[in-house]
Amino acid sequence: IRAKRENLRKTKEDQYVHFGVGCDGCGVFPIVGQRWKCDDCSEEIGFDLCGDCYDCGVHKREGKVTVGRFNQQHRPDHNMILMEQVNTFFHQLQRVHPNVPLSQLLSMVEMAQSGAEGSGDEDGDDEDGDNNIDEEEEEEEDS
Repeated sequence: IRAKRENLRKTKEDQYVHFGVGCDGCGVFPIVGQRWKCDDCSEEIGFDLCGDCYDCGVHKREGKVTVGRFNQQHRPDHNMILMEQVNTFFHQLQRVHPNVPLSQLLSMVEMAQSGAEGSGDEDGDDEDGDNNIDEEEEEEEDS
């Protein structure tokens, strides 16, 4: 998932970040603070609101279907539930590196994931299983 820089929210240390979840009302990503999720929307992606959009009543616009960022069809009579704030790997990473901006932490994780996916053999051996030492290198050392 990639977020536009203008939609990345600056966070205060004491505010909870819902990593990987954006607001279907204002488009902010990630949601910081309260996160409200529709309990009735049938789409797998769901319908989520930040606390500000929930407080403004974005989810209860009378007579209107609220279309989310992914074209979800949220209705005013749907039930919204306040989501629990769960401690995840990203939260631990943010605590260890409090001065690193969220966007940089996300980039670091993306790079680590792409590096892990792109590295072939996990034990450092090449195809021959000889720890990347070629026979030519061994011969040079013997000379």
